[in-house]
Amino acid sequence: MRLESLALKDFRNYEQVSLELDPGLNIFVGDNAQGKTNLLEAVYVLALSKSYRAAQDSDLIRHGAQRALAAAQVRKLAAVELGFVLSHTEKKRLLVNGKAAAANRFVGTLLAVLFSPDSLQLVKGAPADRRHSWMSRSARSIPCTARRFWNTSGWSASATACSRPLRKAAPF
Repeated sequence: MRLESLALKDFRNYEQVSLELDPGLNIFVGDNAQGKTNLLEAVYVLALSKSYRAAQDSDLIRHGAQRALAAAQVRKLAAVELGFVLSHTEKKRLLVNGKAAAANRFVGTLLAVLFSPDSLQLVKGAPADRRHSWMSRSARSIPCTARRFWNTSGWSASATACSRPLRKAAPF
């Protein structure tokens, strides 16, 4: 899977930007507060349909704008276009190949792994916080269709029962 291009309009500090990404390594360099993290956040939203930093989707809309748009060209076996539209007045719209899509069809099309300064809490934080953070991040990375199967199949109860002795014995 490869992210080939990214286009943003009125997303965070970007009025408009369009990037063609290299098939290899892409490095974003710039002064503080110039938008490097905002690019990564847009990719994260395209992968998981929600921000890892913003409490509300409206926080992602550039100050003074009415809506924010993002689009990306992703190549798996074939090219797929992902996008989202955020508005102060309407519900978030997720798009796959230009057509509205439910979150369970959208999430998992683009796979992304995030490591941020907050990720250090997995190592440095209190034990209960580490477990909660790891479990919530792990659950978000499972496609919605698999989560639905997990919740209805009884696997969840089995996994809970099996992990109970491990949690009691764990040193953290």
